[in-house]
Amino acid sequence: METSVQRQIEFTGDSLTVGYGNLSASRTCTWDQLRRNANSDMTTAPSPFGN
Repeated sequence: METSVQRQIEFTGDSLTVGYGNLSASRTCTWDQLRRNANSDMTTAPSPFGN
């Protein structure tokens, strides 16, 4: 009996990898500004969906 295996890739890195504050105009920001200026779709890690 065969079982299906779902493979995943994990990217380990820094704020550039995960997109923390990547849309911020300043290097210093509050936690609220960090959340509002983070976009994980615009990170250095490639998207598995081709975006």
